[in-house]
Amino acid sequence: GRNMERVVLYEDNGRKRLLELLAALKGLRQVAAAAKAFEGVEVTSRRLRRLVTPGEWERCGRGMCHLAPAVKKFEDAFDWKAAAESGRIVPRTKGVDETYDAAQEEVAEVEGQLKAFLKEQQQRAKCSSMKFVDLNKDIYLLQLPASAAQKVPGDYEKHSMTKDVVRFTTPDLEELKQSLAAAQEHREAALEGILKGQLAQFCSQWELWKAAVHAAAELDVLASLAAAADGYCDGPVCTPQIGGKGAGGQPYLRAKGLRHPCAPAGVGNGGFVPNDTLLRDEASPAPFLLLTGPNMGGKSTLLRQ
Repeated sequence: GRNMERVVLYEDNGRKRLLELLAALKGLRQVAAAAKAFEGVEVTSRRLRRLVTPGEWERCGRGMCHLAPAVKKFEDAFDWKAAAESGRIVPRTKGVDETYDAAQEEVAEVEGQLKAFLKEQQQRAKCSSMKFVDLNKDIYLLQLPASAAQKVPGDYEKHSMTKDVVRFTTPDLEELKQSLAAAQEHREAALEGILKGQLAQFCSQWELWKAAVHAAAELDVLASLAAAADGYCDGPVCTPQIGGKGAGGQPYLRAKGLRHPCAPAGVGNGGFVPNDTLLRDEASPAPFLLLTGPNMGGKSTLLRQ
């Protein structure tokens, strides 16, 4: 036989795909919330403003996209919490899936016929207290008091009874119950296809999700650098300026007071010694550095700066 631990059942695979979809949607919702948190904040950095302003991606192909409306469509389509618990998607409103909408209307129509049937039987049996009850697997049984059971129409078939009540069914009622069962089967079949439809709709917007993920990743890097500069670096920090040409019209590097970001300023008996680095600068036109020195002399420290 096969190793059951490695067998993936259809239901398990469908549930796994649903949970993956929900995880992606929740992550995208958090990205949209992060961008919304900057509303009303004056952002002077052009890069940061592009990353937190919805619509920048649609406008110039970079930055944050209109993410919140796209995620909200999925929120309005079905209950995320209920879907995670049940392992299937049940639409909240019409328009999510045409097949499901048609099956739902079919079920509602038969249920309406059953309500009308009950009112008709109450009049026929002259018993306003008659009602539908379910008994184990048998549903929609006509139940009325035992005192009124002697006057029921001739097409009533006794199903069960107690000393207080009697339960009946009729040929017409059985036909309605069969119609209801068929309609419910159509609805269940439609529910199986809704997940596939939602996944297809999600995948069709991959460019939007990709733009949001790229913007979120860049925003995360900037936030991490800001947190490191504010909370971990013991000493002055600055943002490098990129641009201009050095000796011979070539790109250059000019850095003063470089230090390892994780090294405290007062490390060692003599304190940390910062380093200046010049490449293709007017004072040092060489395009490279040759580092020499003994072990533990600071070569790797300079490279990490």
